[in-house]
Amino acid sequence: MLEETLLWVLAFALVAVMIMALVLPSTRPYMRKFWWVGVGLLCILVAAALLRPKKPGKITAAINDGKKIAEANVAVLDKIADYAEEQKVMADADLARATLESASAREQFDAQVATIGLIEDSLERRKALIKLVGRTK
Repeated sequence: MLEETLLWVLAFALVAVMIMALVLPSTRPYMRKFWWVGVGLLCILVAAALLRPKKPGKITAAINDGKKIAEANVAVLDKIADYAEEQKVMADADLARATLESASAREQFDAQVATIGLIEDSLERRKALIKLVGRTK
């Protein structure tokens, strides 16, 4: 794209130089004699800009790379949100533990929280903690 833009800029600059050479009296005789050189260069520049082979696949590869990056970012954000939800439920559990009056009830509550902590699926772990907190209220 940069090369194509550069070719068009050069073509327009060549047209401007040719017009200027025709307008200036000191260069007018040379321009009338060698105008065909400027027209030939102009044709070459325009042909190079129009007929330049395009490189397919760069945009598709960039889109696929962007999708991979987006998927990775979404996965990280999901983990962060999941961790935040679990910390919120753990704070509720800590509050419920603090409201227990006897030491034996707190020990039993801690044992249940430790057992729940062994669950690998974070959604199931949160559900179990919510049920445990709901029973202590």
